[in-house]
Formats: sequence, structure tokens, C-alpha cells
Amino acid sequence: MESLVEIVYDLNQHKFRTTSYKGEDCVVDKCAIMSASLVMGECQRVSISVRVKRNPIIGDKFASRSGQKGIMSRLYPTEDLPFSERGIMPDIIFNPHGIPSRMTAGKLIELVAGKSAAEFGLSFDSTPFRFSDENPAVDYFGKILEKAGFNHYGEDILYSGTDGRMLEVEIFEGIIYYQRLRHMTADKWQVRATGAMDLTLRQPVKGRKRGGAIRVGEMERDCLISHGAAYNLKDRLLDCSDLSQQTSVLVSVFSDFRAKAEIIDNYNERSRLCCVLTSPGGAMLVAVKEDM
Repeated sequence: MESLVEIVYDLNQHKFRTTSYKGEDCVVDKCAIMSASLVMGECQRVSISVRVKRNPIIGDKFASRSGQKGIMSRLYPTEDLPFSERGIMPDIIFNPHGIPSRMTAGKLIELVAGKSAAEFGLSFDSTPFRFSDENPAVDYFGKILEKAGFNHYGEDILYSGTDGRMLEVEIFEGIIYYQRLRHMTADKWQVRATGAMDLTLRQPVKGRKRGGAIRVGEMERDCLISHGAAYNLKDRLLDCSDLSQQTSVLVSVFSDFRAKAEIIDNYNERSRLCCVLTSPGGAMLVAVKEDM
């Protein structure tokens, strides 16, 4: 569906008001009739929920049930993924450095438990009181994995998808539940060169909906300085930010000429700024032309 039209009947003005949805291809998920009272009569509003189907792209956010959230940094072709002797390829490759500091041991147990359950068609109790130091979970699930022909700790030998050579390391893999979060790149991407400016500060406006810019702060500036990217720094902080070409009239004021400038007019188009220089001998009108 390319466009969706919402039609609302205004009871006060006795006319229809239409709102069109212009975005991605979508399908109507559900419709609901909304009314301010239970009295039978004209409905006041119809709520239409749409569902958009999106494939994962780089920058989308995912999380496991252990709270291990993160974004997808690389999207590999299927033929480049490593594979096991059974021909199984992983859907997600997780960096093992995210486990020790966060101490999410439940994720490791869920991996071996899911691997054991899928092999024998079993279901396991996931409460934290089933196992103890005398009866650890790794031994319980390790014995089940050994019956299926797997490694006791759930580690497998994988082969490179690019050249077919065996990887000289045992990789811990299994089955786990992952959920996709609502923070997606398609809703957050923002880019601009030059655009709307604030009339008072001459700085780019803020906000993605207003066509604003992303602020280059002090730390971003330090990174550009450390890389020696002088022209990039000039482009960000001057050319695309508050660049202004100002042409003014220079008035010489002598020591015995006490001038007092007063702004008498400021046009809305901000193209001209007029001042009056007053002195005991008279007044002089100075026009300052300003090109944004």
C-alpha cells in the first residue's frame, strides 16, 4: 500500500477532515471506532493502526532476554558466514567481551539450554532456584549435550565461509531468544549540509523534524583536531554553521565627536540594518547591508 488516508468527521463544523499517510509500504493492522460517549450515533473518530515490514539494516537495535542490548554493526552475506559440520550458520555473532563485565551468566545458560532442548525436543525450567553450587547448570546441560554428540560446554568447530578453512578456535554457539527493539536507523537517520538557521544566534536549528543539524561538540572537535582534519573542522564549525558575509560602512569618529548609535529600524528580511549617529552638530544615517 503506497498511501493511507484517514477520514475524520468533525461534529462541530459538520465536515470531513482527511489526513493522508505518506511513508513506507504498510498494511492495515487493526481499526477501532472511537467515540466520546456510549450513545448510538455518529462516530467521532476511527483509529487505524498500520504495520510496516522492515528488514534489519546496520544500526538497528537488538537485545536478548538477559538485557544484552546492542546494535548491528555488520551485515554479512549468507555465503560469507561461518558454518559448522552440520551446515548450521549463526544468525547473530556476539562479541564475547560483553559477557564478563556485565556478568550475564543467564545468557550462557540459555544458550546451552536452548541447544539441548532443540536437539531432544525438551523444555526446561528457567527459574534461578533449580540449580546450586553443588548441582551447577553447566554440568546438567553439558551431560545432555554430550548425549547428542556435542561438546560438554556447547562449543563447536566452525569453518570460514570465505575460504572454507577451519577456524583454529572453538566457538560457543547455541539457540537463544532475541528481540528487536523499536530504535531503528530508518527512524533516526539525519544528515544535512546547510539549511535552516536560527535568526537570533545564526546557528543551525535543532531537531530532525525541522531539518536541523547534529551538534559537533567539544569532544567531536577534539577528535578532529587529533586527526589533523583542519579543513573538516572549518567546514563543520564555520562553513556549515554560522558563516556570514557582512558588508558594512565604516564611519570615522574623531575624539571630539561623541557619537551615539541607535537602532531605529530592523526589517523582517534582515537584509538591512539602519543606524543613526547623533552628535551636537547633527545626525548622520548609516545603512549597513548584511548578506546571510
